[in-house]
Amino acid sequence: MNYRREIDGLRAVAVLPVIFFHAGFDAFKGGYVGVDVFFVISGYLITNIILGEKEAGTFSLLRFYERRVRRILPALFTVMGACLLPAWLWMMPEKLEDFGESLMAVVLFISNLLFWHESDYFGPDAEDKPLLHTWSLAVEEQYYVVYPLTIMLLWFLGRRRLGFAMLLAALASLALSEWAWRHHPSANFYLAPTRAWELLLGGMVALAGSRLAAAPGLNGVLRQAASASGLAMIAYAVFRFDAATPVPGLPALLPTAGTALILAFANQATLAGRLLSARLPVGLGLISYSAYLWHQPLFAFARLRSPGELSASFYLLLSAAALALAALSWRFVEMPFRDRKRMSRATVFKAAALASLLLFAAGLALDASKGARFRYNPEQKAILSLLKYPELGRHYQSGSCFIGEDRVHDGRCHADFTGQANAVLVWGDSHAASLHMGIFDALGAAPKAHLSAAGCPPLLDYQASDRAYCRSVNDRVFALVRQAGSPVVILHANWRRYAKDARLIPTLEQTLLRLKQAGAKVVLVGSLPQWRPSLPEIVAGRMYQHDMTLAELPRLLPSNRHGELAGIDARLAETARRQGAAWVSLLDSLCEDGQCTALVATADGIRLTAWDYGHLTYEGSLLAGAALVARMRADAAANGPTGSKGK
Repeated sequence: MNYRREIDGLRAVAVLPVIFFHAGFDAFKGGYVGVDVFFVISGYLITNIILGEKEAGTFSLLRFYERRVRRILPALFTVMGACLLPAWLWMMPEKLEDFGESLMAVVLFISNLLFWHESDYFGPDAEDKPLLHTWSLAVEEQYYVVYPLTIMLLWFLGRRRLGFAMLLAALASLALSEWAWRHHPSANFYLAPTRAWELLLGGMVALAGSRLAAAPGLNGVLRQAASASGLAMIAYAVFRFDAATPVPGLPALLPTAGTALILAFANQATLAGRLLSARLPVGLGLISYSAYLWHQPLFAFARLRSPGELSASFYLLLSAAALALAALSWRFVEMPFRDRKRMSRATVFKAAALASLLLFAAGLALDASKGARFRYNPEQKAILSLLKYPELGRHYQSGSCFIGEDRVHDGRCHADFTGQANAVLVWGDSHAASLHMGIFDALGAAPKAHLSAAGCPPLLDYQASDRAYCRSVNDRVFALVRQAGSPVVILHANWRRYAKDARLIPTLEQTLLRLKQAGAKVVLVGSLPQWRPSLPEIVAGRMYQHDMTLAELPRLLPSNRHGELAGIDARLAETARRQGAAWVSLLDSLCEDGQCTALVATADGIRLTAWDYGHLTYEGSLLAGAALVARMRADAAANGPTGSKGK
């Protein structure tokens, strides 16, 4: 096919939003759809190549996969190799072990399967995974194992019937995605069957290309309007979508169909085509693959090394560094390996095989050594073992009052709550579940109950995109509140997880109003301190780097998300004030000048207050729960039980 400058410009439109999304810029909450744009472009280009060679009688599977190796592996393996040293120096054993697993998974092109089981793409733990973004490469390569073979088998049908077969497959994949985001959202995001329709959309544009080019009336206003509309559709998705938008699914038709319109109708005679063909977007498009590869490791390692929050200006600097590294790897890695005169097929395959073996071996060694845990002393290892806290025994996840799947809470969870005047209900997600132990201890014999569900904020008529059961669980909790006699309802959640969703504040307002109308006295509880990558890793890392014991560490340590959490809490506090609900700030109780309580002395020794990035240990829950109940009682005495003047 002939070179089209506007497609390289379109690649720039795809990669920059992805980079800015991972940098956390609020304006680019939907920037992740850049990957969807890439999928459509990839489907279009690959299909054009296959069709052209099939019609010329020159198609070869070996040459097809040679092109994929030349295009994908050199830059990918360069970035993976560059990650090894900082991972060894800066990652704690748990993270290093996970990194080793990801090295092996990337080499086998199954990293999407690994991350599907391991992390929520939009969750807090995903930010520190240097190779998280390789899930999309795995999807493409899995797809391209099947795709050329399918075209070869169906070639006898002719273009029209082949296009119809593609359409049926794309509709089936889209339908599967629509079902999956409601029932298996993580699988929907990561797996190839629910992404295939995006690549097939590009393939169908390629199939229709010759007809579109020859169609009368498409060289004037219609072509201008279609290509401009395509750019507008992508822009809308980038700036208006967020983590709660079910992508891939029907909403993803906006950026993908927009991409298809540009591929089908943009050319040098259209405004959109001229904009995309300008020198800057074309230049960025040429290095877009390397830029995509470099940005996530740079961001992840910077977060791991930073004692505090990274500023927007620092993220801009890292983004510029990613582009600079991309230009270098494009010039000195990508281009030489694509040049058949400089690198023969045999050389490329041998180099790829050797690099694959070395990277796989490195990953296997890191995994087998449990993240090189041998480097740490017994006390440090004991602290790191807290990352497995749910498996250690005394924990909020035991029992049926905290659920992680679509099932009804056990009636015993609220037996002491129903019908009891002024009974206390703790309602929220897993952060509320970890906090309830301390609240219960501080309340003593008072009637109380705890009902929470993983990933579900205590919001009515709110459907979390990755938890299909949230709405029904919260409806059942609200039904219990309405049956109770003037209960005290404590609302708490990992508010940071939901803060990027524009629905949070309006839905919270309605929830507070409906609870008040139901006769409840509402206490809205702010964020718990959070740590990146996790409190055990921070503590063990300090001990390892400075040769200190746990007893020698200060009680307060910097919470590197404190500023962000304080900003979120300010919005929540104002919402509570407007609705006449009581407000309690845990940050005010547990932190001083951005440093928060990390260690607490107990009869059994010094203990950590959190076992991961923010869920409380039992000892941490006792500390936070006592502070919360004390503040509730003080506010109730000063202002009445529904006063909103608490900290």
